[in-house]
Amino acid sequence: KEYSLALVATPKFNSLYTYSSYLNQWTRLSTLSDNGQYPDQTDVSRICATYDLKHRKLVTRYANTASPTDTWTFDIGTRAWKKIVTATLPPNGNSTSLWGTHSALSYDRKNGVVIYLLNSGTQTWALNLDNNTWSNLNPSGNPPSSNSGGGGLEYDPRRNVHVVYTVANDQVWTFKYGPGITSRPDAPINSAGVTDAGGINLSWQAPP
Repeated sequence: KEYSLALVATPKFNSLYTYSSYLNQWTRLSTLSDNGQYPDQTDVSRICATYDLKHRKLVTRYANTASPTDTWTFDIGTRAWKKIVTATLPPNGNSTSLWGTHSALSYDRKNGVVIYLLNSGTQTWALNLDNNTWSNLNPSGNPPSSNSGGGGLEYDPRRNVHVVYTVANDQVWTFKYGPGITSRPDAPINSAGVTDAGGINLSWQAPP
């Protein structure tokens, strides 16, 4: 099944919805806390989230607020929240920046990690849920500090890069985390299925 997951920022993050394009329908999920705790969000306009396909979990953290710096995951299978406890945590963005200048997360499906870019564009981090670790990547270059650096972070799987548009500077930047996992090829292309009396005949082409 393919569907969209929407995170509705209520004060206790207990409103999660899935959207099925096949049914054209939204469904609210009941959620379970982590020992009575939910991701507590005091400024509901400043969140960032992405979906980790490898671990099948939603990853979310605060975008601009100075505290707290917690990272949370949501497992759709168990519908449970879990706080990620790590020795090192990336800082949050500038709590005084204007509304809408979010930091952002994006999922790197070729390398199986989550990339986090601060709204100032000054730091780039990676979260690996294999061992629940955050790493400061310290790239040789960063988008300029414009308080809008993470507003449009997205992953391009065909080029294996993360793309961001810095609004204040009117610039587009790309970031490549790694070479990609060779054991995970791209999906087949030009797939088709034809039904006849004997069953369904499938055809496809290998990706480039």
